[in-house]
Amino acid sequence: MIRLLTRNDAGHYVKLRLESLLESPTAFLKTYAEEASIPQLEEEMREKLAKEHFYTFGSFQDERLVGMITLQAEQPLKVRHKGNLLAMYVEKGARGKGLAKGLVQVALDKAKELGLEQLQLTVVSTNKEAIALYESLGFVTYGVERNALKYKGQYWDEEHMALSLR
Repeated sequence: MIRLLTRNDAGHYVKLRLESLLESPTAFLKTYAEEASIPQLEEEMREKLAKEHFYTFGSFQDERLVGMITLQAEQPLKVRHKGNLLAMYVEKGARGKGLAKGLVQVALDKAKELGLEQLQLTVVSTNKEAIALYESLGFVTYGVERNALKYKGQYWDEEHMALSLR
């Protein structure tokens, strides 16, 4: 089951978010240490889940959150036709069952419902499975940012991908 997360899901979201940062550290901008050290993390996430123009969807198995994705609809007038996909993650034990594709598809459906014309995302260039998933849904790479991320002396490139919804 995939549904829009609400403020009441903050505890589940925090748990999965922290797991994602531990399990896939190269896939996210923030580190586990940065996120886990936020004093009121659950309250902060509660506010994020209620924020306008941000739509976080969760995939559940037996009432347990196992996957997530956020659609951010841009608000400045000149870019209001665009949105961004952020913070995509499916826990290891739930992978290979189509949940990631289902999450992206729900986000695409919401973007179309909102009248967005283009979606963008970034993905670490070494994450070939994620890139293949996005390409299977029509996303194309329009640029590669060299050394986009740096952590503990190691660099990662990021692919910038876009999908036209028109």
